[in-house]
Order: sequence, then C-alpha cells, then structure tokens
Amino acid sequence: MVSLWDLVTLFSGCTALGAAIAAAKSTGTGGNRIVIGSVVGALIAIACVSAVRAAGRHVFLRMLPGEEGTVRESKARLVYLAAAVWIVLSGILAAKAALFVVRLTLS
Repeated sequence: MVSLWDLVTLFSGCTALGAAIAAAKSTGTGGNRIVIGSVVGALIAIACVSAVRAAGRHVFLRMLPGEEGTVRESKARLVYLAAAVWIVLSGILAAKAALFVVRLTLS
C-alpha cells in the first residue's frame, strides 16, 4: 500500500531530477549536457528523498498516540505543507546546481 507520504517523497525526488535535466537541456543541445544534468539531478534527488524520509520518520514517530485528534491533524498538515515547500525548493536547487555544473564543465 502506498501512502500519501510515499507520494510526497517520490515527488521530491522526481522534481529535483526533472528540474536538473530541464535546466541542463536549456543551456544548449548535446548529449553531454543531458548526462551531466542527469547525474547532478540524481545526486540531488537521492539527497532530497533521504531528507524527506528522515523528516517524516522523525515527525510521525514523535506524534503521541494519546494526543487529541486535532493536535495530531494540525501537526500532520504542517508536515505536509513543509514537504510541499521542500519540493519546490528542491527543484530550484537542482536546476541551479545543474546549470552551474554544466557551465563549469562545458565552458
């Protein structure tokens, strides 16, 4: 069974990978750019997925079973909001990193 948190984790990795490849392709044509963008994107995607997984594990394990439902629900909403912001930031970070590495290596 796939949970919503698993999908959020997947989105964080895919966003980073896709943004890095798109940024590398935007610098021009050539297979080298796509390969470099893919490698940079994959490295950042692995880091992003690991960070989201660790944050989710840390927060969701700390939610006490005896807490009120509204307190647990509000904590969960904040975690998902933070994950959504992280997804956007990971895409921006991956795009900037891929542009930097492509320009550095192919200039």
